[in-house]
Amino acid sequence: MPGHEPSRRATGLVLFALLLLWYGWFDQGGGWNQNARFAQVRALSHDARFAIDDQLLYTLATDAEGRAHYTRLRLSDPATRSTRLPRAVSLDLSTFASHFYPNKPPGLTLLALPGYQLARLVTDPGSGDWWQLDLALYLTSLLSVGVLAALGGVAFFDVATRLFPQASYRSRLLATLSYALATPVFAYATFLIDH
Repeated sequence: MPGHEPSRRATGLVLFALLLLWYGWFDQGGGWNQNARFAQVRALSHDARFAIDDQLLYTLATDAEGRAHYTRLRLSDPATRSTRLPRAVSLDLSTFASHFYPNKPPGLTLLALPGYQLARLVTDPGSGDWWQLDLALYLTSLLSVGVLAALGGVAFFDVATRLFPQASYRSRLLATLSYALATPVFAYATFLIDH
């Protein structure tokens, strides 16, 4: 029927699902910024502390079958100092009282904790397999910043509908998609950063 538009609730649900799918398709993976935050998420989840000392260093090792895997090195363990060529997940760090912390505010870390707990239901980030860590980071990002950005798109559409009821449904939907997919919102929705 011409002129009929779907309810705001139906539009919001479809818009949320489509945006989350879109944001989930494009993953920027880990960099120093994301890895520092992810290390703090893991430190809070596993060690119940904000310091990332024991989530910061990894070394590449091989098992008896010759498969490569990452082994986490704990700075609190004196044997770590003798490990050859450990790799830091990030150098976006600050120090306080001889402990390392991300040089970022902790808001996103706290926001990402529920997503990481859900990611742990389907991954084993402590296994040493790089793809398990990568999948856990991906899911944590999607379930935190991805969900927030998708909700932002729904809120944008709702505000556009309230402010411009005379505008066509199509115009409001195109404006929402432009906001969600053609501005920096799109880029920031695909990796663990608090912008």
